[in-house]
Parts: sequence; structure tokens; C-alpha cells
Amino acid sequence: MEAKTITVSLKTHKELEELKDVLGAKSFDQLLRELAEEKIGVKKTMFGAAKGIRSGFSRDHRERI
Repeated sequence: MEAKTITVSLKTHKELEELKDVLGAKSFDQLLRELAEEKIGVKKTMFGAAKGIRSGFSRDHRERI
């Protein structure tokens, strides 16, 4: 996996370290991914959640108009 370095203040680092412990994240990467997914509102686990929902779905001609 490729990695990037980000710069944060010492205060932010300390707060992220505490948040990592509180949330039980194993790494800063995991913590930041979880925070980003929460903020964006779509989790990766939701992709494909409705897979196959169209099977058996039919619409009456009147509904198309």
C-alpha cells in the first residue's frame, strides 16, 4: 500500500492519539478512514448492499409516464 505523510500540530497529534484509544482504532490510518467515512456518510460496507434488488422488480406502463 502506498502511504503519504501529513503534518499536524503536536496538540492535534495528542488529540488524535487519545481519540484512537477511545475508539479502539489500531492505527492512525484506521482512525482517519473511520472519521472520514462517518463524515462523508457512506461506508464502504454499504456498497453493494442493495445488490440484486432489481431482480423481480417490474413497473406498470402507467408508472413510467
